[in-house]
Amino acid sequence: MLFRSQRQQNANGAAASNSSYLLTPAQTEGPFYPRQPLADQDNDLTRIKGASGRAKGEITHLSGRILDANGRSIRGVRVEIWQCDADGVYRHPQERSGAPDPNFQGFGYDVSGASGEYAFRTIKPVPYPGRTPHIQDRKSTRLNSSHVSESRMPSSA
Repeated sequence: MLFRSQRQQNANGAAASNSSYLLTPAQTEGPFYPRQPLADQDNDLTRIKGASGRAKGEITHLSGRILDANGRSIRGVRVEIWQCDADGVYRHPQERSGAPDPNFQGFGYDVSGASGEYAFRTIKPVPYPGRTPHIQDRKSTRLNSSHVSESRMPSSA
């Protein structure tokens, strides 16, 4: 299955204008795909249900549309994202960099709507040793077809 994705993201949540569509290249899910996700798996990674705090880091919004190779919207695609916290630590059993932020989900999902839209509230990705700031994502259909990629963010000095 091919996906085209129009991603929009900026720090204050305003929609970034982008009228061009790019074929999203496939990648591996990497070593930190969540093996034991939290019970709270919504599209707001900045708060965990039942916790009183908010995730450390700069709040940002990530949104886009899922389209087929002909530019038609695809409804009902599960879009998952996962990323490290503001200290560069993943919520994963193989993580050895320290304890993750207890208020950051690290993983969430949304399901694309009628026009293929999806949206997340998360934190601005940070670099960690050997990697540029990024958010991993997986798009899955009901037919178990999936596509993994990542959104790389320019790091700010």
